[in-house]
Amino acid sequence: MKYIFLIFILLFITPIAFSKDRLPSSIVVNDTNFNKCSEVRITKALFFNILDLGLYTPNCQTFSSVFSRSEKLIRFKYLRTVTGQEFKEGAEEYLGKNLPKQKLEQCQQPFNTLNQLYKDVSDGDFYQLIQSKDNAISITLNNQLIGTIENPDCAIDYYQMWFGKESMDSGFQKLIKKAMKNQSAS
Repeated sequence: MKYIFLIFILLFITPIAFSKDRLPSSIVVNDTNFNKCSEVRITKALFFNILDLGLYTPNCQTFSSVFSRSEKLIRFKYLRTVTGQEFKEGAEEYLGKNLPKQKLEQCQQPFNTLNQLYKDVSDGDFYQLIQSKDNAISITLNNQLIGTIENPDCAIDYYQMWFGKESMDSGFQKLIKKAMKNQSAS
């Protein structure tokens, strides 16, 4: 009887605990309303939650690719401590893996400048990668601007860090697939 009660409680409470969206449904930046098109949770070793990742656009129905020249926002909400040095090293490694040498050399200066600005984060902190109408990319930490890539070609290529062929985690690709699936379901 005790186990039946426990199972009942778990079945009742678990959906409530996990049904809440972990990220906001929309975010306003510079008078632009970005709507959440998809979200995923990135974990390691099945139970170490690292971050909640969300893809936002002004209109989810028009999303075509993370590499398109359209306004978008990607929110990285951290669930544990990550050092700025880890961000820098990961950025350098995956940009190097995903970009041709010539392109990496062409964009090395703006990439290095931005990668040096990453700071330590703790549970609840969030980075946002915001692509504006002019195709510049800004990075904010807890809504405070930390850096920008003005060159549109380099800005688009900065997405290669997470969404290139060699990804830090398969969750990044899942985020895009979910956005496309959600788009076709609507």
